[in-house]
Amino acid sequence: MNNALVPQQYDMLWTVVLVALLALIVAAIVSVLRNRARMSVLATTLWIVGILIFPFLGSLMWFAAGRRDLHRRSTPLSN
Repeated sequence: MNNALVPQQYDMLWTVVLVALLALIVAAIVSVLRNRARMSVLATTLWIVGILIFPFLGSLMWFAAGRRDLHRRSTPLSN
């Protein structure tokens, strides 16, 4: 169905953006669940709730800070 006020390219663009956002959310939740052995139940729950309440920001924060912090804590010191 064509809408004279909204070009079809905008519909396609928003569809791509929404699919990418959905993929980011799913990837973040899967990543949190895969790393739950290294986190407490409370931390895992808070990350998942944060991702669901703030999908874009929560997912970005997980990939920017959450995973990096886990890797930093799980890496033994070489001294």
